[in-house]
Amino acid sequence: MPEILNEPVFPGDPTGWATLQHAILTDIRTALPGTTIVLTGHDWGSIRGLLALLPETAPDVIYNFALHQHTEPTSTAAYRRTPGPPAHRHARCSHAKPRACLV
Repeated sequence: MPEILNEPVFPGDPTGWATLQHAILTDIRTALPGTTIVLTGHDWGSIRGLLALLPETAPDVIYNFALHQHTEPTSTAAYRRTPGPPAHRHARCSHAKPRACLV
């Protein structure tokens, strides 16, 4: 599945990104008519960027968003098997607080 662009920025210009993404989608669809294509929103592919998009009418598209938590649980995962409660205390968004991820 090709993705148009991973984590596009387009600061303050969701319409500019949507217009470009649509044009590229049209080109990819011409070359790969039966392929599912991954779409995303501006603002580094954030959920806010995704929610700013109007849905495409093209068939076989899926949408994704990037969720990066630059807190101790994600940055220490490489050397800690399971972060203890002190690490989780600082996380705004986690499996224990899924609604916080939607803010």
